[in-house]
Amino acid sequence: MRKRITAVRPMIQAASGETVSFGLGFDYGDINIAVSPTAAGAGSPWDISPWDISPWSPDATVDPRWRVGGGSGQSIGVRMTASANAPTVWLRTDFRFEQGAAL
Repeated sequence: MRKRITAVRPMIQAASGETVSFGLGFDYGDINIAVSPTAAGAGSPWDISPWDISPWSPDATVDPRWRVGGGSGQSIGVRMTASANAPTVWLRTDFRFEQGAAL
């Protein structure tokens, strides 16, 4: 069935401030629909460690916000790129969509 993506929520867990880019593609075409980037967790508040990790650093966090999606098709592809200085985990991706008619 055809579907139109209205929102997407990439669930990414990171221990420090990471920049993540996320994209959507449809029907096995290029993944070229950009979803607004997100900054994951925050690193050491004092920035005193050479690895931006200290005993006072916050635990890994997950950004639960939805991003505006776009595009439509029968098959959906996703791509993520991250600039990471600490472990970063792509947990899952949630979609909100409107279902279209069968072809």
